Amino acid sequence: MVPIILGVTIVVFSIMHLAPGDPTAIMLGDRATLQDVVELRDRLGLDDPIPIQYLRWLSRVVRGDFGRSIHTRQPVLDMILQRLPATAELTFTALILSWLIALPVGIFSAVKRNSIADHASMAGALFGVSMPVFWQGLMMILLFSFILGWTPISGRGNINHLILPAITLGTSGAALLARLTRSSMLETIRQDYITTARSKGLVERIVIVKHALKNALIPVVTIMALQLPVLFGGAVITETVFAWPGMGRLMIASIFNHDFPVVQGIVLIIAILVILANLLADILYTFLDPRIRYD
Repeated sequence: MVPIILGVTIVVFSIMHLAPGDPTAIMLGDRATLQDVVELRDRLGLDDPIPIQYLRWLSRVVRGDFGRSIHTRQPVLDMILQRLPATAELTFTALILSWLIALPVGIFSAVKRNSIADHASMAGALFGVSMPVFWQGLMMILLFSFILGWTPISGRGNINHLILPAITLGTSGAALLARLTRSSMLETIRQDYITTARSKGLVERIVIVKHALKNALIPVVTIMALQLPVLFGGAVITETVFAWPGMGRLMIASIFNHDFPVVQGIVLIIAILVILANLLADILYTFLDPRIRYD
């Protein structure tokens, strides 16, 4: 994890310093003189070599200091922590929703393979994977908010505000997981130990849930962990469509404002969360399959 996070910090820092625009000119405004810009660049150390700037920035990040916003002059970490609960609420609700939809649908399709219900489920999953997040969000707002009037149009408040963004963000993930669960279950239920369990007279439900599902979940857990970056990326679009006050919306605003410290901080926090999710997936393997052990 440590070298990966270190590599992420290098990439994030380098890309943001290759972006167009002078942060000192943005901070000082249009009326700033050349002398003002020179003095501020010297005070911020922006005239130093890039490696020196990186090491200085990294030493502050390790201490939890992500710098100050160019646009608002607030501490970046405080701005992120204010928006993190909203993004976590949306992302993990969408993640749980996708699991609750995908696992039963995938298992049912595998058990009833080649039936009408199986074909209908997989066609729906393919449709869900194919829908762009922004288009689905706009269509859901049009149907459920404008036409039916069941949910609020945008913003964050009670559970009614969460329903549409969570469904929009979780649909594509649910569709992908459903297809993967079906494929993994079909491969597992053809194994010899499943045939042996059935020959012993075990109830089909026990064979599927206790014997087949546990082994079929290993690739599914892997995709679940890899879904987090997709969900965080989709959250940027979803939060913008539904005016959800999370980190994704803050990052979009910061990009337009050339607020480099905020963008750096958000990308780094998201990268760390994704790395931790993959570590959790590695740990879960040992519970799903006793043959997997880490020395």
